[in-house]
Amino acid sequence: MSEPTTIDELVRRAVKARPGKEALADAPNRGTLDGGVPQRLTWTEVDARIDGAVAELQAAGVGPGDTVGIQLANVVELPITLLACFRMGAVAVPFPVQHRAHELRHGFATAGFKVFVTTDRTDRPDQVAAAAEALGPQVAILAPATEPGPPLEPAAIAPDTRATVCWTSGTTGTPKGVPRTNGKWLATSGFQVTELDLHADDRVLCPFPVVNMAGIGGMLLTWIETGCFLALHHPLDLQVFLGQIPGERISYTVVPPAALNMLLANDAMLD
Repeated sequence: MSEPTTIDELVRRAVKARPGKEALADAPNRGTLDGGVPQRLTWTEVDARIDGAVAELQAAGVGPGDTVGIQLANVVELPITLLACFRMGAVAVPFPVQHRAHELRHGFATAGFKVFVTTDRTDRPDQVAAAAEALGPQVAILAPATEPGPPLEPAAIAPDTRATVCWTSGTTGTPKGVPRTNGKWLATSGFQVTELDLHADDRVLCPFPVVNMAGIGGMLLTWIETGCFLALHHPLDLQVFLGQIPGERISYTVVPPAALNMLLANDAMLD
């Protein structure tokens, strides 16, 4: 079998190699994020959930090359929605949860997405209504898919097919959309897997939102390239994060500087 050249080929390889193995899990505090029940999926279940999300996007009129806005907490539906876009050849445009009407309108003007996948959250109970008001009637608001779908044939996607538009931080100006292709994302993950010596039996904890270089390139792509297990964490609850390390038997994670500062300032935790 030839080496994968697209993100979806990496996913399909992992599913074929490790169908019943544990693949993806929510943080135990998911209920405090969006009211949902924490989920735990095998690779076969991840694959079926991706197909289900593709079916819902297609039903909303999304096709290859179309852009899809996404704004979700760091829960399993976020990577599933991203991977659904990659599977069907659509362009994922994920937004940090901190972005509000101004950033969403700018994002729409820049990327022109036709649907926006989001849901209400505990910290933003009016999220769906606010997004609809900000984006107007030209953008359909979709809830994230939660059901599996029938198997789909691979789409005709090339390494130079655009996969994402991610946003710069906006700390010195308006956030700028940065497009990346399938091939560029694969190059990003490849050297990390090699240098970190990660393998399929590793268990990775992701403390970054899966919306940017750190979350997608550093965690999502590393996960699917190795076929390992990925535990999600919505940043940042230090007690939950530290509890996930032994609870999920984590072998690799990255600690954000903010978490280290919180830890150093907490004598009880250091003891």
